[in-house]
Amino acid sequence: MDISAALVGLVGNVAVLAAAAALTLPLQYKFRSLRGKVGLGILFGCLCLLVIKMPVEFASGAQFDTRAAPALMAGYIGGPISGLITMAIGAAARYSEGGTMALGGALSLVIYGSAGLAARALFKTLTWPLLSARALFALAAAGTIATLPAFFVDKGLAFGLAVLQQAGFMLVIGNMVGVPTLGLLIRVFQKSYEKSRRARDDAFITRLAMKAGRAGIWEYDPRTKTFTLDEIGAALMGADEARKGIAFDDLTAQLDQKDQKKLQSALQGACMSPTPFSVDLRTTDKLGLPVWLRFQGSCANPGDPDETKHLGILQDITSEVQTRQQIKKAAWTDHLTGLANRMVFDTLLEKNCTQDPRARPFNALLVLDVDNFKLINDNFGHAAGDAVLKRVAATLHEKAQPGDTPIRIGGDEFAFLCSCPTAQSLKQRAETIADAIAKPHQINGLYIPLDVSIGAIQITADQTSATETVLFADAALYAAKETQGTMVSVFDQDIEKKFVRRKRIENKLLQADFDTTFSLNYQPVVQMPEGRATGYEALLRWKCPDGTNVSPAEFIPIAESLGLIREIGAWVLKTAIKEALTWPGELRVAVNVSPHQIGTGHLASYVEMLLRESAFPAERLELEFTETVFMRSDHSTLEELARIRAMGIRLVLDDFGIGYSSLSYLDKFSFDKMKLDRSFVTDVTLNPTRAAIVASVVDLAARLDIDLVAEGVETLKDLHFLTGTGVKLGQGFYFARPMPAADLPLLKQPARNSAGS
Repeated sequence: MDISAALVGLVGNVAVLAAAAALTLPLQYKFRSLRGKVGLGILFGCLCLLVIKMPVEFASGAQFDTRAAPALMAGYIGGPISGLITMAIGAAARYSEGGTMALGGALSLVIYGSAGLAARALFKTLTWPLLSARALFALAAAGTIATLPAFFVDKGLAFGLAVLQQAGFMLVIGNMVGVPTLGLLIRVFQKSYEKSRRARDDAFITRLAMKAGRAGIWEYDPRTKTFTLDEIGAALMGADEARKGIAFDDLTAQLDQKDQKKLQSALQGACMSPTPFSVDLRTTDKLGLPVWLRFQGSCANPGDPDETKHLGILQDITSEVQTRQQIKKAAWTDHLTGLANRMVFDTLLEKNCTQDPRARPFNALLVLDVDNFKLINDNFGHAAGDAVLKRVAATLHEKAQPGDTPIRIGGDEFAFLCSCPTAQSLKQRAETIADAIAKPHQINGLYIPLDVSIGAIQITADQTSATETVLFADAALYAAKETQGTMVSVFDQDIEKKFVRRKRIENKLLQADFDTTFSLNYQPVVQMPEGRATGYEALLRWKCPDGTNVSPAEFIPIAESLGLIREIGAWVLKTAIKEALTWPGELRVAVNVSPHQIGTGHLASYVEMLLRESAFPAERLELEFTETVFMRSDHSTLEELARIRAMGIRLVLDDFGIGYSSLSYLDKFSFDKMKLDRSFVTDVTLNPTRAAIVASVVDLAARLDIDLVAEGVETLKDLHFLTGTGVKLGQGFYFARPMPAADLPLLKQPARNSAGS
């Protein structure tokens, strides 16, 4: 047989292998199962049978074919079960064919199968991919070498050598071509099948995801201006089934004109660019409920007018939009009152002040807070306090006109953005709101009187700072609080002057050197009628570096608002004790304490340290508190007061009678002394009501065993009346004005030598 005929036969064998390689596809993902391994063994066994029927015969009677490929691949790919089945089928088929090398031919199939199994184990150890070209050629070479002994089985060594000499090239070529061809084709088909399967899986998962996410597919033809929708997309647009050729106007009939133009503009723009677009639209479902849809897509073949079309997805984003709205509402709404919150206030006011004055939605700002709100919380409970805030919010909402925005800034502070043409109309508007809130309200079964203070400002064209606008409105609010009986104050030049002065005082306080600018004056508390001093009240004075004096009534509230009062109070205590150390031992020193200094425990600790370090007797120190100290925190305040009193320090209730609940505070805590406010002493001889009040307080103090000091004693008539009523201690200009420590008589008499002169 010539070489050309042999090669033709070889090509026929290889062609059969190529066709058979595709048959492995149904089994390629089942090799690990028993059924898959058996199926693969049968498949390759039948392939052996087929190529054995198509041999290349030589003159010596030897037959050659490509049986090595399926025999090697069976064990190599499928493992022992596949390999044994293929060996059995192939060996039986070859032996039944007969010929001079029937036994050797059958044995070669067993050798090939065994070589495939051995190579499988070896290449896995070497981490070679089983179907790589390198592994397949190595497998073919190993199988060829391993099968050589089969040539000598039938007729001995000489015959076998003669056959190899005559047709050995066919053995090598057949195996080196057949095995890689079958293996590589299997790999190609596997990759193709895997890619196809992944695409099907991805498409299936995508459809599941789109169905779960209520997303449909759409296609738009710009030439005919028609849409094609799948089932989900059609359902989202109100149709019962998938539809083709839906006109743009019909599809968008449920959209408002603005959304129709938005979608049309996006589609037209997509024709000019392959960039994807996304448009959110609002429509309604069959029940009339709002539904939000998102059109996403891009243009395919944008450069070819005949092939241009738009493809994309249509998704129901109603839940997303509603969640976004809920988050926005939570972020922009006060949870207690339902009004807009501080974030809205800052945003609206900033936008309002920075835009063209002619386009501003608001030209006026009101800021208000509830007077004595802490007292309401303390006396009626926090639930009542919350109810009060809700009532105020409801009133603001009721009084709001179209375009107005009522806001809760925080705590008991509210704001009201509105428009008023004049300052007078703004004041009238604020007074209307204040009057509506000030009516007694029944809250949780209790009638609670409410009062508010309102500061208002017109936002003029030259006002472009939101921060400055709020500061001016706050200044008007302070003015309203400071003026007796006034609930409303509109920012004007007088308030601006006070505001500017306040800011200057704030700056000076923040930079003040306490030791060089602060000093203490002392006013005596005397035994009446003889006028003997029992002690002195320390009164803080502040002289700025420029030589100007600032009244404590002016700078103390500012120091409290700046958070400086604790430092200033500590300086006063330390200085008063230091200077009182030089006085006669029977004289006491009294120091006023701000409500901002107590309630945390720091004051008690600081006083204890001062007394220990200075060796000043505790019984010579008096601390004076006004009733407002109890409006901050009852429990913590009472605890700290008790701690201070336990040191031996005398506690004084100052300005008794001018607060809301003076008697209730006497019941809450036992003071050593109380000071009758000067308002009851002034003109007491001319006012029978005041005289009766003084007599009642004298009786109350005697029953409670509390020392009573009358403040504001300025005339001899005052002195005679008070001593006649039973008041034993007095303080006022009649005896002496406040003076520096260096000017104190420090004897047993104050500046006025005789109370009767």
